[in-house]
Amino acid sequence: MRAAYGERGFVLMAVLWLIALFTIVALGYARTTRYKTQELVNELRLMRENHLFASALEIAAARYELYTLNRQRFLSSGLEDSLTKEQRSVMWYPRHEAYPLEMEGEEFFVRLEPVGGRISLRAMTPELWFSILEACGVADEEARLAIMAAVADWEDADNLLHLDGAEGDYYAGLSVPYACKNAPMEHIEELLLVRGVTPDVFYGTPDHPGLRDFLDVGGESAKLDINSAPPMTFHIAPSLTPEELDAIVALRRENPIMAMTEAYEETGLVAASELDRFFHVLHNPQSVVARVARHPDPGPGVRTGTRMLSE
Repeated sequence: MRAAYGERGFVLMAVLWLIALFTIVALGYARTTRYKTQELVNELRLMRENHLFASALEIAAARYELYTLNRQRFLSSGLEDSLTKEQRSVMWYPRHEAYPLEMEGEEFFVRLEPVGGRISLRAMTPELWFSILEACGVADEEARLAIMAAVADWEDADNLLHLDGAEGDYYAGLSVPYACKNAPMEHIEELLLVRGVTPDVFYGTPDHPGLRDFLDVGGESAKLDINSAPPMTFHIAPSLTPEELDAIVALRRENPIMAMTEAYEETGLVAASELDRFFHVLHNPQSVVARVARHPDPGPGVRTGTRMLSE
């Protein structure tokens, strides 16, 4: 009798162990299936996102080409040769203000930036550095001088220290050391490696622009293109009032500014003189960069699709 009960108990335990084992296997399989399903969903979302970004860039290229082919009519003020509002809306020209674009019920923003629209590092002078750094929130004169010297040391080929500059010994002594380049910059983001150039100075803040808004490593221009310059960069013209800036932005939103006199008509004499010092009109850029994002003014870390467009 006892043997029978023992056998039954053994069978019961074996069944319980098998149930537990099958439960663990089933839970593991369910979890794996859930992960695989989520992975597939994420892949499909990414494929759709890639498709939408690519489509937005194709549309940008087509609408920019429409503008270049119809530039004279677009800029014409004659009623007999003017375009309708609907025709103008599908012709995109380079400007800072992003063009809204809706696709599959979702909103995107496309900006057309002319290559050469920013000030070239090669064209920088001490006076320009002083004005730009002050606009970027570096109020202390000694701090501006130190950044200028550190940039010069970063780019020159020798290890000779400029007054208040920074050479290899400074960078080697950092908690995470790295070498001083001692060569011209290839990407504007390299400024973040230079002593004194903080993220706020480079990227800007809600209160002031950053160096990336003013500068580029290519080109030869010593002025900003007034059509594509971010509104924050107009801080470099301290006499310009908020109302005058709004008028300039509204002007270029409707039509590309073709001559600086158009902007001067919106400002006082002092502000016009400051604008003339730092801004110009970039006519017929050789190439334009189309940038698409889900935000009209994407910051660092926001996905942006880019494509180079040619005239």
